[in-house]
Amino acid sequence: MSQTSRWILIAAVLVGCGNQEGSGPPQPGVGGAGAGGTGGAAGGAAGNATGGAAGSATGGAAGSGTGGGGTSGSCGSTLDADAACSKYAASFCAYFGKCAPELLSDFDSNATCVERSRLRCMVELDAPGSRVKPALYVAAADIYDATSCEPIYSFKNPLAGILESSDACGQAGTLADGSACYVDQQCAGMICSVPKGAACGTCTSLGQLGDACEVDADCDDAHYCVGLKCNARLGLGQTCGANPQCGKDAHCASGTCQPRLGVGGTCALDSDCESGLVCGASKQCKKPSLGTTNAPCAPLELLSCNGFLGFKCDSNTMTCIKAAKAATGQACGLQGSVYVACADAATCVLKPDLTGTCVALAKEPASCNLDMGPECLSPAVCAAGSCVIPDKSTCP
Repeated sequence: MSQTSRWILIAAVLVGCGNQEGSGPPQPGVGGAGAGGTGGAAGGAAGNATGGAAGSATGGAAGSGTGGGGTSGSCGSTLDADAACSKYAASFCAYFGKCAPELLSDFDSNATCVERSRLRCMVELDAPGSRVKPALYVAAADIYDATSCEPIYSFKNPLAGILESSDACGQAGTLADGSACYVDQQCAGMICSVPKGAACGTCTSLGQLGDACEVDADCDDAHYCVGLKCNARLGLGQTCGANPQCGKDAHCASGTCQPRLGVGGTCALDSDCESGLVCGASKQCKKPSLGTTNAPCAPLELLSCNGFLGFKCDSNTMTCIKAAKAATGQACGLQGSVYVACADAATCVLKPDLTGTCVALAKEPASCNLDMGPECLSPAVCAAGSCVIPDKSTCP
């Protein structure tokens, strides 16, 4: 999975304006940092991402985004891989089914979620170079079982730091940068960058000063991307021109990097506010409203309605309503001024004008087409026109 896809924040869903494609919820991988900006766990609340929910967590268990939020997990379990993955898959699907079902919209049922999540877990444990242990997935399951929805709703990863807590959980992979890979867990740098349309990628690391990049997420927390190179973020009090130039706990105000603002602070952007807060319609930092049925809302305010639960803000009534979804074969994407997502187990294949058609996700060994659809149901990937499960044979 490419670093540029890591925990992309889909603002249209979070403000309740309908679902778009994004990344899925956190898995107990070995990824380094969560996404920059607003934070890890909010990324991809649009759900409906091909490979989303069961996909390897970009940022994974070790990825902190803007901080953790779950309870501690112990890696003392002696369950074997099969039992550990079964336990993990059941807890993972139950947690996100309760807190953020939009992140599971690749799946047509809880049973499918459990089946595919268990398969993903087995792929990650069996991958050459992977040093994560079955106990890691048991610990992740225990965290999901004991954690409220609050971390997700505060842009935090419930699994943040789990791999770093004990060698009993496992360690980063053994494969050096440049080695062939298919999951993050194989790589010493904790990132496997897989090109579109391929089953096999290359181990890489988050960029440091001077390294090539395309977006900020390609660089580590101490750097941001400008001019296709990672540049050092600025310290408090240093002269700046935009928020990304400042450290993750700072924003650019009146030309210098200043601490991000707490509740009630005057803001222009969500990134002006402390982690877990949004810039409200009144231009003050606040906790997300997370409105549900008939709650008053502001169409342009992040999480004014609870996009994780499928709510959006109706701009006519200014109240939260359930977002309608299109069935397989129906029109999706930008329909007039509204983005229409696909129902579960389908993805919106978009045209250049951002209109599209819902196409059901395919399982291995079915044919696939990343441009015209169908795409593949994770952990399968579309490679050479067919859905395949990455393994030692597809990426020797």
